[in-house]
Amino acid sequence: QREREMVSAVLARLDSVAAFARSAEGSRAWLELEAMLDSLARELAHVRAICADTARKGYAVGVESALTKVLRDEPFSGSFGVPARVSLARNEKESVQLVVVAHGRDLQQVSVSATDLTGPRGAVIRRENVRLNLVDFVKTPWPRYAVEYAGWYPDPLMDNAVFDLEKGALKPVWVTVFAPPGSPAGVYRGQVRIAPANAPETTVPLEVRVWDFDLPRAPAQKTAFALFQHELAEWYGKPVSDEMRKQWYAFMLDYRLNPTNIYSKTPQPERDLMEFCVERGLNSFTLACTWHKYENEKGGQELAALIEDWQAYLKPRGWWDMTYIYGFDECPREKFWEMRETYGWLKRRFPDLRRMTTVMPHPELKGYVDIWVPLTSHYNHEQAEEYRRDGDEVWTYVCCHPYHPWPNFFIDYPAIDPRIIFWQNWKYNVPGFLYYAVNLWETNRNPEQGPDDPLIRRMMEAGKRWPEIPWNTFTCATFNGDGQLLYPGPQGQPLASIRLASIRDGIDDYDYFAILKALTDKAESSGAASPRLLQRARAALKVRPEVAASMTEYTRDPDVLYAARQELARLIEQLRNTVER
Repeated sequence: QREREMVSAVLARLDSVAAFARSAEGSRAWLELEAMLDSLARELAHVRAICADTARKGYAVGVESALTKVLRDEPFSGSFGVPARVSLARNEKESVQLVVVAHGRDLQQVSVSATDLTGPRGAVIRRENVRLNLVDFVKTPWPRYAVEYAGWYPDPLMDNAVFDLEKGALKPVWVTVFAPPGSPAGVYRGQVRIAPANAPETTVPLEVRVWDFDLPRAPAQKTAFALFQHELAEWYGKPVSDEMRKQWYAFMLDYRLNPTNIYSKTPQPERDLMEFCVERGLNSFTLACTWHKYENEKGGQELAALIEDWQAYLKPRGWWDMTYIYGFDECPREKFWEMRETYGWLKRRFPDLRRMTTVMPHPELKGYVDIWVPLTSHYNHEQAEEYRRDGDEVWTYVCCHPYHPWPNFFIDYPAIDPRIIFWQNWKYNVPGFLYYAVNLWETNRNPEQGPDDPLIRRMMEAGKRWPEIPWNTFTCATFNGDGQLLYPGPQGQPLASIRLASIRDGIDDYDYFAILKALTDKAESSGAASPRLLQRARAALKVRPEVAASMTEYTRDPDVLYAARQELARLIEQLRNTVER
């Protein structure tokens, strides 16, 4: 602020020497400098106007990217006085943050609401398609991996509600826009209103660019993210009802994840909800899990009967190819013989049933495994491509490992980490991603596994649950948020996390690549597009190194990712206009 005021003062004095500079040389450098200083002066006037308005109100509302974590204990470094902007395809969701900063007073009974968005030729995206969530904070202890900060991190996305805000505090609001199929392409404009009961209302312009293409109902990226029904039953103290299953499955599918369970002995989703899930984008699921070689005929007969029953149900509906058997989780080499016996028997009995396991491709298991899932830190691209040429799939996964420089889903890692994984997956031809749990809540419901705080443990023993007591971010000893992508809502409803939203956006980005590749292949074979356009498309499909150069080298800058994503969208539009006209 002081620097800009100094620039403004200097600008006034520069008028006296302007004539000399122009007459002496007509310097282009001078004209550029003058334009820059004029721009700074206008920006300063704008900032002063904002400051005057916020001083009168006692609070300000800023704008921040969804790929920036707004820390509770750090000064807000986002933008003020600018519209909140997102761009997205039809049938896509994309988010941005508004941040309420109570710099001058306590704020009481603050409500947040959105208007309809009006676009080309009067087209409207209804306010029901603008979802508002309040970002909550969880306190992280120092983990065993290196982080820059331990303390209050933003993560849970709470349902929108009236809130109070103390003087000096801030509150991020997570704004998610959905562009329904059929929405005309173009720019839509509306507003988000922040209205405290004891201060004047603030409106922030919301600008939404809808690209001229649709995301598919089912994403191109396959996923196996385990939803544990026993955790739901334990948390809420009652059996999981059909309605609860339906609600939680729909929620996961809304975030482009398959609501399966790789550790279940029976299929998830169950048969009564299979069609419901397929209609909402299910693209793969676990048929059953096996951990050991069968010791007796009974176990094998039971598994074979289950597979035969489901095969008869799935094949006529065209869903058989979505399923697989999971087994031998992170199997050590000395147990490979058990996997060969069990998976060999399954292959003989059910030749077209795929077999998945979380090990890296290995010659001792070749022919016994169809879907290999190594840790991202163990992924070997040349080896994976060799196995793919033989018809296998090679996915990737993370869990409590790896640490940086590989991206992961930890709460205390950058918000871009979950999203960038799916750019890396596209870069290295990885068709699927596995994660062992989305709702591992035992350290928040079992006092023996709870935090080292006697008061909190006594409250847990008395039946208290988050959000009445603080959330324990530690799982599996010292990993913040590992296996905790969903939060249990107090009314039985699922609540997302910032990390879950970033995963969804990464899966959507993967779809951008898949759509662009299909259009590029079509344009190339038909000769419809110019060589220059095809060259640009092929270059973009490789994933530019400034976004992700490798599995360990990737940008932390949201602007770099958003610029690359915009390039993909514009290329898709150009190729659609070329190929489909």
